[in-house]
Amino acid sequence: SGALRRAVSALNQDGVVVDAIYLDNNVRLGEAEAQITSVEYSETVYRNGAAEAVVQISSRYAATADVYLLRDGEQIASEPVSLKAGRNYVTFSLPTHSEGEYDYEVRLDAVGDNNPYDNVNYFTQKVVSKLKTLLVTGVREDGEMLAETMGENADITTCLLNENNSYDGPYT
Repeated sequence: SGALRRAVSALNQDGVVVDAIYLDNNVRLGEAEAQITSVEYSETVYRNGAAEAVVQISSRYAATADVYLLRDGEQIASEPVSLKAGRNYVTFSLPTHSEGEYDYEVRLDAVGDNNPYDNVNYFTQKVVSKLKTLLVTGVREDGEMLAETMGENADITTCLLNENNSYDGPYT
Protein backbone atom coordinates (compact mmCIF):
# COMPACT_ATOMS: atom_id res chain seq x y z
CA SER A 1 0.00 0.00 0.00
CA GLY A 2 1.05 3.62 -0.40
CA ALA A 3 1.17 4.20 3.38
CA LEU A 4 3.54 1.28 3.82
CA ARG A 5 5.83 2.52 1.05
CA ARG A 6 5.93 6.01 2.61
CA ALA A 7 6.73 4.54 6.04
CA VAL A 8 9.57 2.43 4.64
CA SER A 9 10.94 5.42 2.70
CA ALA A 10 10.91 7.55 5.85
CA LEU A 11 12.73 4.84 7.80
CA ASN A 12 15.31 4.46 5.01
CA GLN A 13 15.96 8.22 5.03
CA ASP A 14 16.64 7.96 8.79
CA GLY A 15 19.21 5.24 8.13
CA VAL A 16 17.00 2.32 9.15
CA VAL A 17 17.34 -0.72 6.91
CA VAL A 18 13.99 -2.41 6.34
CA ASP A 19 14.02 -6.05 5.31
CA ALA A 20 10.70 -7.73 4.60
CA ILE A 21 9.59 -11.33 4.85
CA TYR A 22 6.67 -11.84 2.54
CA LEU A 23 3.78 -13.87 3.87
CA ASP A 24 0.69 -15.60 2.53
CA ASN A 25 -0.29 -14.64 -1.02
CA ASN A 26 3.16 -14.14 -2.56
CA VAL A 27 3.99 -17.88 -2.47
CA ARG A 28 1.40 -20.16 -3.96
CA LEU A 29 0.50 -23.36 -2.15
CA GLY A 30 2.75 -26.16 -3.35
CA GLU A 31 5.52 -23.86 -4.56
CA ALA A 32 9.09 -24.56 -3.53
CA GLU A 33 9.90 -22.35 -0.53
CA ALA A 34 12.77 -22.43 1.95
CA GLN A 35 13.60 -19.68 4.42
CA ILE A 36 15.78 -18.85 7.40
CA THR A 37 13.34 -18.83 10.28
CA SER A 38 15.69 -17.84 13.09
CA VAL A 39 19.27 -17.76 14.34
CA GLU A 40 20.06 -18.57 17.97
CA TYR A 41 23.29 -17.13 19.40
CA SER A 42 24.67 -15.41 22.51
CA GLU A 43 24.73 -11.63 22.23
CA THR A 44 27.88 -11.38 24.39
CA VAL A 45 30.62 -14.00 24.73
CA TYR A 46 34.06 -14.21 26.31
CA ARG A 47 37.21 -13.88 24.25
CA ASN A 48 38.55 -17.35 23.37
CA GLY A 49 35.34 -18.96 24.63
CA ALA A 50 33.05 -21.32 22.76
CA ALA A 51 30.33 -19.63 20.69
CA GLU A 52 27.98 -20.86 18.01
CA ALA A 53 25.07 -19.82 15.86
CA VAL A 54 22.25 -22.30 15.30
CA VAL A 55 20.36 -21.49 12.10
CA GLN A 56 16.79 -22.75 11.75
CA ILE A 57 15.60 -23.24 8.18
CA SER A 58 12.00 -24.04 7.30
CA SER A 59 11.38 -25.70 3.97
CA ARG A 60 8.26 -26.83 2.12
CA TYR A 61 10.25 -29.31 0.02
CA ALA A 62 13.34 -31.51 -0.02
CA ALA A 63 16.30 -29.76 -1.64
CA THR A 64 20.04 -29.29 -1.62
CA ALA A 65 21.22 -25.97 -0.33
CA ASP A 66 24.24 -24.02 0.84
CA VAL A 67 24.23 -21.90 3.98
CA TYR A 68 26.83 -19.12 4.21
CA LEU A 69 28.10 -17.27 7.26
CA LEU A 70 29.58 -13.79 6.81
CA ARG A 71 31.33 -11.71 9.49
CA ASP A 72 31.64 -7.99 8.86
CA GLY A 73 30.83 -8.61 5.18
CA GLU A 74 33.39 -11.39 4.57
CA GLN A 75 32.43 -15.03 4.19
CA ILE A 76 34.00 -17.09 6.98
CA ALA A 77 32.13 -20.40 6.60
CA SER A 78 29.70 -22.32 4.43
CA GLU A 79 27.83 -25.55 4.91
CA PRO A 80 26.20 -27.71 2.22
CA VAL A 81 22.92 -29.17 3.51
CA SER A 82 20.21 -31.53 2.36
CA LEU A 83 16.95 -29.89 3.36
CA LYS A 84 13.93 -31.98 4.22
CA ALA A 85 10.39 -30.66 4.27
CA GLY A 86 9.92 -29.09 7.70
CA ARG A 87 12.50 -27.70 10.12
CA ASN A 88 16.21 -28.03 9.48
CA TYR A 89 19.18 -26.86 11.55
CA VAL A 90 22.73 -25.81 10.69
CA THR A 91 25.29 -24.94 13.38
CA PHE A 92 28.29 -22.66 12.85
CA SER A 93 31.14 -22.08 15.31
CA LEU A 94 31.75 -18.36 15.77
CA PRO A 95 35.28 -16.97 16.19
CA THR A 96 35.99 -15.35 19.56
CA HIS A 97 39.75 -14.72 19.37
CA SER A 98 39.46 -10.91 19.28
CA GLU A 99 37.49 -8.47 21.39
CA GLY A 100 34.95 -6.32 19.59
CA GLU A 101 31.48 -6.12 18.17
CA TYR A 102 30.89 -8.13 15.00
CA ASP A 103 28.07 -8.03 12.47
CA TYR A 104 27.06 -11.40 11.08
CA GLU A 105 24.95 -12.37 8.10
CA VAL A 106 23.58 -15.84 7.38
CA ARG A 107 22.49 -16.58 3.79
CA LEU A 108 20.57 -19.53 2.35
CA ASP A 109 20.87 -20.61 -1.27
CA ALA A 110 18.42 -23.48 -1.85
CA VAL A 111 18.09 -25.12 -5.28
CA GLY A 112 14.61 -24.47 -6.67
CA ASP A 113 13.57 -21.90 -4.06
CA ASN A 114 11.01 -19.60 -5.71
CA ASN A 115 11.12 -16.92 -3.01
CA PRO A 116 14.66 -15.73 -2.22
CA TYR A 117 13.51 -12.66 -0.25
CA ASP A 118 13.49 -14.44 3.11
CA ASN A 119 16.84 -16.22 2.80
CA VAL A 120 18.99 -13.92 4.94
CA ASN A 121 19.29 -13.13 8.64
CA TYR A 122 21.50 -10.63 10.47
CA PHE A 123 22.79 -10.51 14.03
CA THR A 124 25.50 -8.80 16.08
CA GLN A 125 27.72 -10.42 18.68
CA LYS A 126 30.02 -8.75 21.18
CA VAL A 127 33.24 -10.49 22.27
CA VAL A 128 34.52 -9.23 25.64
CA SER A 129 37.69 -10.02 27.54
CA LYS A 130 36.21 -9.75 31.00
CA LEU A 131 32.77 -9.55 32.49
CA LYS A 132 32.48 -6.59 34.85
CA THR A 133 30.72 -7.82 37.97
CA LEU A 134 29.59 -5.95 41.09
CA LEU A 135 29.08 -8.16 44.14
CA VAL A 136 27.37 -6.70 47.19
CA THR A 137 27.75 -9.02 50.17
CA GLY A 138 28.25 -9.18 53.91
CA VAL A 139 30.98 -11.82 53.65
CA ARG A 140 34.42 -10.94 52.28
CA GLU A 141 35.06 -14.57 51.22
CA ASP A 142 32.12 -14.41 48.77
CA GLY A 143 34.23 -12.23 46.45
CA GLU A 144 37.10 -14.69 46.56
CA MET A 145 34.76 -17.62 45.87
CA LEU A 146 33.16 -15.80 42.92
CA ALA A 147 36.60 -14.96 41.49
CA GLU A 148 37.59 -18.64 41.68
CA THR A 149 34.34 -19.67 39.98
CA MET A 150 34.50 -17.14 37.15
CA GLY A 151 38.26 -17.37 36.64
CA GLU A 152 40.14 -14.93 34.42
CA ASN A 153 37.00 -13.88 32.56
CA ALA A 154 35.74 -11.70 35.39
CA ASP A 155 36.61 -8.23 36.62
CA ILE A 156 34.96 -8.32 40.06
CA THR A 157 34.35 -5.38 42.35
CA THR A 158 33.07 -6.43 45.76
CA CYS A 159 31.23 -4.05 48.05
CA LEU A 160 31.25 -5.27 51.61
CA LEU A 161 28.31 -4.44 53.85
CA ASN A 162 28.98 -4.05 57.56
CA GLU A 163 26.79 -5.44 60.35
CA ASN A 164 24.40 -2.46 59.94
CA ASN A 165 24.04 -3.23 56.22
CA SER A 166 25.77 0.01 55.34
CA TYR A 167 28.33 0.31 52.60
CA ASP A 168 31.94 -0.18 53.68
CA GLY A 169 33.57 0.58 50.32
CA PRO A 170 34.73 -1.48 47.40
CA TYR A 171 37.73 -3.74 47.15
CA THR A 172 38.94 -5.79 44.18
